[in-house]
Amino acid sequence: MGLAEQMLREVAFAEGGRELGPAAVTLERCREYIEDHLSDPGLSPVRVAEANFISTRYLHLLFEQAETTVAAYIRTRRLDRIQEALADPQLAHVPVEALARRFGFENTSYFGQVFKRDTGLTPARYRAEALA
Repeated sequence: MGLAEQMLREVAFAEGGRELGPAAVTLERCREYIEDHLSDPGLSPVRVAEANFISTRYLHLLFEQAETTVAAYIRTRRLDRIQEALADPQLAHVPVEALARRFGFENTSYFGQVFKRDTGLTPARYRAEALA
C-alpha cells in the first residue's frame, strides 16, 4: 500500500506541481474501489471503508470534504455508466432493466425514478434521443 500511495503522490506532483496529502490519496483509492465495484448491488459505504481499511466515519468525512456523500457518489457513477451504455449503439439490444442490474440497481422501479430525476428523461427516452 505504501508503494502505491507514493506512486500516486509522485504522479500528482508531476501533473499538478503539488503533492497530494494522505486524505486525498485515500479518497482517490476509495473512488477507484467504487468504480471497480459499481456492478455489485451490495456496494455500500461500509464495504468501501472496510476494503480501504478506514472507518466508515472517516470515509464519510473524506466525501464530505469533497462536497458529496458516499451514497450520492456511488449513485452518480452508476447513473453515468448507465447513460454511457444507453447511448452505445452496440448495446441498443440490451434491455434497460438489464443495464440497471449490470450497474448495481436491483430495483428497476427505483432506478427509473432516480434516472428521471437526474436526467429529466425516462431511460427509454434517453436511449431513443441518444441513439437518434
